[in-house]
Amino acid sequence: MRIAKALGIVGPFNIQFIAGGDKLYVIEANVRASRSMPFTSKATGVNLMNLSVKAALSGLGMDREFIVLRPRRWWVKASQFAWSRVRGGSYPRLGPVMYSTGEVASSGKAFEEALLKAWLSTTPSRIPSKNALVYTYDEQYVKAIDEIRNRLSRWLTVLDDTGGEVRAMLKQGSVDILMTGGGDTMNKDYATRRLAADTATPIILHPSLGLELTRAFEWLRGGGKYVIEELLETEIS
Repeated sequence: MRIAKALGIVGPFNIQFIAGGDKLYVIEANVRASRSMPFTSKATGVNLMNLSVKAALSGLGMDREFIVLRPRRWWVKASQFAWSRVRGGSYPRLGPVMYSTGEVASSGKAFEEALLKAWLSTTPSRIPSKNALVYTYDEQYVKAIDEIRNRLSRWLTVLDDTGGEVRAMLKQGSVDILMTGGGDTMNKDYATRRLAADTATPIILHPSLGLELTRAFEWLRGGGKYVIEELLETEIS
């Protein structure tokens, strides 16, 4: 309440803490607002905020239909995770709680372009040039991980989570990217994931994204280009 009053916040807001020793640090506090609605409005050209307010004020009833046309460009949002904020900290994982501290949105003429621009705008993402650490301890993701390994092996050295040697490479910052599948396998790869976070190695924690990024890398190697363009503000009706 003291933080909310100091910031003049009325209503819900997000707040994140880091506990260190006997101290509690606030790393983020901001007003709770939808990021998906303005993103979708920008992508489709339909002001969903305006429509939702009108719908609410008219008793959640609409007196007319509206058509959302397929966007002329691809739009992608990428999450910015905070695994590296505390060295030796938590286990990098995905889940229903809020692990990301922000998002980056980008658009492109091709899906691969939009995906790469959004992902590369987050830290510490970068396109691998020498090798990739790709593995899973979850049986349901073996097939997808194998496909990623096979595709990446066409131009990269693909590593497996074999323990000491790979972790030594991580400590030296010699691994270009880590891709894994499955949720919580902390008893098997805590050290691997944690080292990747602490050495600013890009981490991909789900094979669906890993496969899409792999295809985007292939698209780039095949002559595809991502273009940094000025985002022209357009009036949304």
